[in-house]
Amino acid sequence: MAETYNSGDSLTMGNGRTAAFYRAKEVQYPLVLQSGETHLLENFQDGDMITFSKDEAKFTGISDPQGNVGLSENDNSLGTGTANMMYGSPSFKLLLNLYNTGETFSLHKNDGTEYVGGDHCVIKQPPEVADGKDFPTRTFTIVVLDYEHKTLDE
Repeated sequence: MAETYNSGDSLTMGNGRTAAFYRAKEVQYPLVLQSGETHLLENFQDGDMITFSKDEAKFTGISDPQGNVGLSENDNSLGTGTANMMYGSPSFKLLLNLYNTGETFSLHKNDGTEYVGGDHCVIKQPPEVADGKDFPTRTFTIVVLDYEHKTLDE
């Protein structure tokens, strides 16, 4: 049976099988300033655009030698974003300006399926500067004060 394209999030392969479909071009990273002005981040390095991670595990457990367990739920809302930008791009300049001014902003990944980021973010420190034969990139570390990660149908 020939493969058919479903023009959405998956590819029908036959025998009840589907393959999930990802389009990097459709992933958006809207950054909203305190003024309400929105900028779509772009001009990322080759490879990962922005990575997001929760700073601490939600649950931790312990076990004694006899197998009795305890479970602790952590309500820490901190997360980290790592944005990998092309040197000199408008988005690079925006992030560097946000670091220099200390302004908080909102940043979320939105691709129609997954929503990750936070409404209260700051740039932790300026990027390391390294120049050489290849086109330079700059990596910004973003502190996310109210990290959330969910699907858009939640």
